[in-house]
Amino acid sequence: MQPIEKVHGVVESDIEEAVESSELESWMGAMMDEMESLHQNSVWELVPKPKDQNVIGCKWVFRKKKGIHEKE
Repeated sequence: MQPIEKVHGVVESDIEEAVESSELESWMGAMMDEMESLHQNSVWELVPKPKDQNVIGCKWVFRKKKGIHEKE
């Protein structure tokens, strides 16, 4: 199997790498934009956790895509 950047032309990182990178400000801006979009689109509703249910996890995935320019 080829690394994802070879197949799709992207570089993928996790949050630890993003926080330690020189592009932290850009990543944080992108995260805030995403959170705002999720909130505006009412993607979820917070509810109390039932005792007998598991919580579904999530994670941030950071990708630098070739040919995508920064917002100005």
